[in-house]
Amino acid sequence: MDKEFFEIANRLGACRLLHGTENKEELMRLLLTPQGTEFCMKNNFPSMEQLREFRGKKAESMGIYIETDVKLTNPVKVFLAGSKAILHFDTIGRYNVILMHGAEAEIHASNYAVVFVKNAGGKVITHKDKRPIY
Repeated sequence: MDKEFFEIANRLGACRLLHGTENKEELMRLLLTPQGTEFCMKNNFPSMEQLREFRGKKAESMGIYIETDVKLTNPVKVFLAGSKAILHFDTIGRYNVILMHGAEAEIHASNYAVVFVKNAGGKVITHKDKRPIY
């Protein structure tokens, strides 16, 4: 990642999370941690322009979708930025959905699936059969 990315993150208070030596894959993993998610949502960081640098098959294999349409079934954790997603959760478990930068998620939850949604500037439509979506 470029130096500017780390400088902005440090100005926003990410010094505990970043060392400035992380590669793209390490930064993507950080997006999915509770601390990383909280920091990103609180500070609206990284920008959409910066997130575009993560876009691709590697990010998608980690559950990170940037400006793409996607249909997924039972992803344990999914990070959506500028994306449109149809998500089905139909097995017993705890699932996490993170939305930023205008992402849209249509969430279908059934069969004791529990879905936690963290929404920073996205749109969520839920369909559930008496199962909680938080």
